[in-house]
Amino acid sequence: MLSTLLLTATLGIADAPSLPLDSSVDGPLDLLGTWEIVTLKAGKDDWSKNFASARWTFTRDALECPGGRHQTFVCSPRLDYIEDGHLRRGTYSITGDKLVWSFDAERIPITVTFRRVRE
Repeated sequence: MLSTLLLTATLGIADAPSLPLDSSVDGPLDLLGTWEIVTLKAGKDDWSKNFASARWTFTRDALECPGGRHQTFVCSPRLDYIEDGHLRRGTYSITGDKLVWSFDAERIPITVTFRRVRE
């Protein structure tokens, strides 16, 4: 259920940015790569056990996760992504090998903490 919640878009296409980040630009290189979920909180609920060790990969212009591939727009500290033509707005921060990404899903605040996967 939460994976559906996470991947169900809540904002209309009218909210999409008019000028997406040019994916040919290097952008925030510290975000690129594969990250493993450590914690996932949806509102007051802790869903960490449901998503433990799930891996998400950020490329220059996309997020690849178990739910599919989604176009991203990154302009630190913003990290937004599009699914099915709808925009989901969020912010992120990286400290060392720790990534924290927060966004809203159906008006429920979601905060995901990741650790960088070193392969």
